[in-house]
Amino acid sequence: MSQPIRIIAWGNMGRRDDGSALVLAERLAERYAGVSDVVVQEYHQLGPELVDDLHHCRLAIFVDAHAHEDGADVTFGRLLPAQTGGLDTHHCPPDVLLGLTAAMHLNVPEAWLVGIRGYDWDFGDILSERTRQAMLEAEEKIVALLDDALGKGSTSSAGGQPATS
Repeated sequence: MSQPIRIIAWGNMGRRDDGSALVLAERLAERYAGVSDVVVQEYHQLGPELVDDLHHCRLAIFVDAHAHEDGADVTFGRLLPAQTGGLDTHHCPPDVLLGLTAAMHLNVPEAWLVGIRGYDWDFGDILSERTRQAMLEAEEKIVALLDDALGKGSTSSAGGQPATS
């Protein structure tokens, strides 16, 4: 297998919409179950141990819920490595992980950040309807990006703007 494409999702399934990225990861894992070039990873939070996974992939797609009230229901943009000043081992944003990978002089993959807007952060494991719709929109964008990366082409364009994590 060549260097895979990694879908790296994180969130909290016990806090309703905060689990949207994990629900989407499960859907994508099922959809790409027979495709050895696609690896889906799910986490409660991101840590520096992911640097090795990033070093060994050609494309990384990070997926998380967001609570930006003034933002779109789905954000989708290219990620660049951050300048690493300090390291928080409790949670490392994707751009910091990419920066750490670069600082270690390792291969830094092309990377994207997909944000799914959450509306309900209460305890529970069912997504709100608005977040479920946003998750389906995010899935379409990710599938288009994956199809392009896998050489399958797509009828829709993933689009995207530079992202901040």
